[in-house]
Amino acid sequence: MVMVGNVVKMVNPISGYEMLNGMKFKVTDIKEGVVYFTYDKSNALSAIMYGSGAMSFNEFEKHFEIVKEEPVEEKPTRKWTGWKKLNNMQEYLNNICGGYGIYGFCCVNCPYTTLCDVASDISIMYRTNTKKTEVRCWLPDGERIKSYASCHKADEFNLDTGLNVALARLSMKIAEHNFKKYTDSIE
Repeated sequence: MVMVGNVVKMVNPISGYEMLNGMKFKVTDIKEGVVYFTYDKSNALSAIMYGSGAMSFNEFEKHFEIVKEEPVEEKPTRKWTGWKKLNNMQEYLNNICGGYGIYGFCCVNCPYTTLCDVASDISIMYRTNTKKTEVRCWLPDGERIKSYASCHKADEFNLDTGLNVALARLSMKIAEHNFKKYTDSIE
């Protein structure tokens, strides 16, 4: 049974309108045995060339069929937590990378080196929506830097992993910011 809002397509062409075969239209109204339809906006060609039409219900059923649309899988809505302060940043970094090396500084290959250098001077905030983890901080010069990590759909969300990745990216952004600030100062 055709209803207003149904998407239909021509399956049995009308003489003189063979070029419409397979085109989709949307039913806009049904009054007194007449079905009114217009082009389906997803079909750009019909939108340009053919516009709207009307046909008796009996004729309409001979030439059109309802398009069975595949159900669209809705993405779960994710609610963000409020921004939370990452307490005791230096202790957090020590737990990630094992603390400072024997010379009192991070190892050369540590992605958190820049964060270790400024950990006592900045406050880092984070939030999550169980898919994405965002971190942000304000540097002593007033610049705000933000980064994030997203969980792949095949993986199970883990806040610590998200924070570790987001903090490594934040560390890189801080290093880039400091490098740019330095090069600008010597020009």
